Amino acid sequence: MQTEDVLMKTFTLAPSTALARYDYLSRLSMDRWAWEYLRRNPRYRRDYALCAELSPSESIAPCAPIRMLKSRAEQRLAGRWGLVFMPDPALGGFEADAVWSDAAFPGQVEIHCSPRGPGETCDLWDRTLPIAKITHISDYLGREYLLVRGKGCVVQVKCTGLPLIGLEPC
Repeated sequence: MQTEDVLMKTFTLAPSTALARYDYLSRLSMDRWAWEYLRRNPRYRRDYALCAELSPSESIAPCAPIRMLKSRAEQRLAGRWGLVFMPDPALGGFEADAVWSDAAFPGQVEIHCSPRGPGETCDLWDRTLPIAKITHISDYLGREYLLVRGKGCVVQVKCTGLPLIGLEPC
């Protein structure tokens, strides 16, 4: 039997059904699905409550509309769960600032940051900023990550090379 001969059953949910509130799950990546499972874990919720005071500091970047989160202390409990810090379990896969460690999410997108030359532009940056919401995350050791949100999707990006903060003047 060939693949095109196999028909897959699909079921459309009416917008008024109790399951309609979960429609956003169909667009989530594997790491966001992992978060959906983890946030429902009673032990994770207990650990989150224990370290809520260790939540990262939050600010807006001076040069662009980028939300910045920085760990204020080492996040040992987060590390046990495979996370950089402990996101709020009340937030779903799209809203939560769930950033997975290299060990938990080895296939994450990685970019190597380097300074631009005089007059040089970055197509990736120029195309992304107008259409996506970006959150910059720094862990306690200074490792940097981006969460890029747009069109119902979230992409986690690990940044290596030169630090993003303070890389170029405004």
